[in-house]
Amino acid sequence: DDDDNCTSSSGPALRSSREVGCRLEPRVSPSALRSSLHALLDEMSRNGIDPNNERVLGDMEDIVVSGGGGGGLRRMLLPLYRIRNDRNRGEHYDFSQFTQPMEADDVVGDDDGDATTTRAIVESSSLVKVLLRVDVLQTRLLAALMQRLPEIASSSSSNDNDNDNDDEEDGDVPRLVFSNMRWLDHVVDYPSLARDFVECLT
Repeated sequence: DDDDNCTSSSGPALRSSREVGCRLEPRVSPSALRSSLHALLDEMSRNGIDPNNERVLGDMEDIVVSGGGGGGLRRMLLPLYRIRNDRNRGEHYDFSQFTQPMEADDVVGDDDGDATTTRAIVESSSLVKVLLRVDVLQTRLLAALMQRLPEIASSSSSNDNDNDNDDEEDGDVPRLVFSNMRWLDHVVDYPSLARDFVECLT
């Protein structure tokens, strides 16, 4: 099922008026995810499992550049979220000042048939923004996103007169890409980013 492509936990999908992207485990925050990714990639490179993380970087580029349609990429660009319900309400949650709790207005049944009320915890970060804050991934991910932009923009323009909802959703991917690039803590290779911007514009 496409809706589960970038989830990291099982359970009911969120039904809400606000669009959200990939789902995190209840107790995993974006900052914790970033730290875990950084540590894992560093260990894989040092131990020779994936020297210089070339395999991870290549697979990441394939997902961004060669992925079918904009749906998967779009979900990666939308805010991460976590589900809080009656059963895990007492668990510790690592919230940032930018976390935005949101009522999902969704009641679902669990394995025992009991109804539970879910609540969405929507983060300010998307999966892409988390990945962009991992130094070893940032330069190649930015380049892949810039490479994909002209294709998505061209596809959106050619479908302006269609009423397909998927085409309409894909049309806001360029805006989401630039939104995710804003306010990065730092840019690892700013000359390469500037060059990619120029190539994208020409």
